[in-house]
Amino acid sequence: MRYERKFRIETEALTAVGEIIRQHPAAFRPLHQTRQIHNIYFDTPDLATFQQNVNGQNERRKFRVRWYATDPHLVPAQVRFEIKRKHNEWGEKVVHDRPGFELTDLRPLTRAWQELYPEAGPLLPTLLNSYQRAYFRSHCGRFRLTVDWDLRYHGLRGHPRFDRYHLQDPAVILEVKYDSEEDGGIDFVTQHLPFRQTKHSKYVQGVQMTI
Repeated sequence: MRYERKFRIETEALTAVGEIIRQHPAAFRPLHQTRQIHNIYFDTPDLATFQQNVNGQNERRKFRVRWYATDPHLVPAQVRFEIKRKHNEWGEKVVHDRPGFELTDLRPLTRAWQELYPEAGPLLPTLLNSYQRAYFRSHCGRFRLTVDWDLRYHGLRGHPRFDRYHLQDPAVILEVKYDSEEDGGIDFVTQHLPFRQTKHSKYVQGVQMTI
């Protein structure tokens, strides 16, 4: 079980956020190379998972297909089908590695979701997004930070054919991740981050931007 605390940052430049992380007394250092992430989110025809997040339900789910590439059209031979379950601030993720696909035809992904998670009902592609992500870990190894920027979106409900990302969110998203048994030490981390903790979902943000 993992806790996640998010900060949506709109008034600081990316370089300033990076400097705050470098000066943090927990001694956060880069964990591995920055990557560009692409996701296709899936939802029911009535957008049940979107409504779970908007309505602030304690129990929430997300269904997405994820891959890493500088060009969104270059889908690798293997992608990740991820089911993300959250209860308030803690969550878990179930991952299935599956063959790649063509962005021009998402029907195989819909069929794969039906095989993997039939109890969710029909799941249809609703949103494609992309962002850059940097990864950091504290010196003690108990806390991780991710920093996301260059957030881009394309709605798939009304425009199933993707050519490029047309919408951009200028915010920087910082997230602190840690195991549940480390919850007692999280105040030391957050009190040295001069940002206000917020509820933020890239899926919700993207759907709202593309409606």
